[in-house]
Amino acid sequence: TCALPISAKKTDVWLFIYHEWWGLNDYIKREADRFAGEFPGVNVLAIDLYDGKVEESPAVAQELMGGLKDKRANAIIRGAIAFTGKNSRIVSIGWCMGGGWSLQSAIAEGKQAIGCVVYYGMPEKELSRIQSLQSDVLGIYAKSDQWIDETVVKEFSEKMNKAGKKFKIGRAHV
Repeated sequence: TCALPISAKKTDVWLFIYHEWWGLNDYIKREADRFAGEFPGVNVLAIDLYDGKVEESPAVAQELMGGLKDKRANAIIRGAIAFTGKNSRIVSIGWCMGGGWSLQSAIAEGKQAIGCVVYYGMPEKELSRIQSLQSDVLGIYAKSDQWIDETVVKEFSEKMNKAGKKFKIGRAHV
C-alpha cells in the first residue's frame, strides 16, 4: 500500500518515505506532499508497511511494530523498487521505525540507491549487509535516546567506516 504524490514531470528519481510505528498516518502523508512540492521532478512514494493500519495509541502502535514481519516488509520494499523501474535512482527517508526501514530499503535498492536518511532508526548490525550498501547515509540521532544510544550509533559508524561507506551523523538535542 502506498500514497503517491507523483511529480508533474516524468523522472527516474524517487523519494521513498517510511512511516513511524504509528503507520502511514496523515502526518506522513502531509510530509510526502510537502516533499513532492519542494522537489519538483522527484516522484515521492510514501510506503505503507502496515497494510493500511494506523494507530494513535502508543501501546497498540508498539504491537503493530512488533508484529511487522521482516519478510512482509521486505516484500513491500521490493515491490516499491520494482514499481519504479530498473533505471530509477532512489533516496529513502524514514523516522524512528521507518528510519531503520529506510536503511534496509537503501540496502535492497542496490545500485539504484543514491541516498538514505535515517531519523532515529535502528542501524544495520551485519557488516556484510553494510558492505552491500551503495549510497551515503545521513543518520540523525538523539543525544539522550536510551534505545539507540551513543554506543549503538558508534558501532554502526565504525562498521560503515570499515566497509568504506560514507556516514554522516547529525545530533538532535533531545
